[in-house]
Amino acid sequence: MQEEAYTNSLAADRAREQAERQAAAEQSRQAALEAETLRLQELQNRNKEQWRLWKAADLRKRGIINMTSEIGKTARVSIRLSGGERIIQVFPGEWGVGEVYAFVEVYELLFPSLLNGVTLRSAADTTVVGDFERPEGYEHGYGFRLVMPLPRKVIESAGMTIKEEDALWPSGNIVVENIDADSESEESEDEGE
Repeated sequence: MQEEAYTNSLAADRAREQAERQAAAEQSRQAALEAETLRLQELQNRNKEQWRLWKAADLRKRGIINMTSEIGKTARVSIRLSGGERIIQVFPGEWGVGEVYAFVEVYELLFPSLLNGVTLRSAADTTVVGDFERPEGYEHGYGFRLVMPLPRKVIESAGMTIKEEDALWPSGNIVVENIDADSESEESEDEGE
């Protein structure tokens, strides 16, 4: 009986040690997974910010700041930003619609307010501070969509030039809608029905 109790105790100790090793290995694996997820998120955030700086510098170099209206060559677009501010911007007709999305994305870098701290523009002039390169392998996604309010039409960012998009050419009136806020309000509307 003593021998059997000893064997059972030894087996229980081994099983407990095995379970502790497995738990430690799982905890280590989970910590490594969380660290990798955090690293990838930080890389994504760095790439996004680098893309924004690059695009703002690119638009500035292509003359978006002082663009003048030319009949038959440019579109005059009124944009209501998600914060309520209304801006009017001129875009060349041959630019892609994606450039309008990019302009909205980097607007506060191009035209800083006193509330926004980090900008590409100094107080004295509108020169770009530094050269920025497009991040390799990074595809930028927008957290908003551009919409023509009446009749309601979502303006897609890919494939068309400004001249080909009736909502923008020769002039347009569009609204910036945040995607996250919209999907929440649509869900609450669906629940109310």
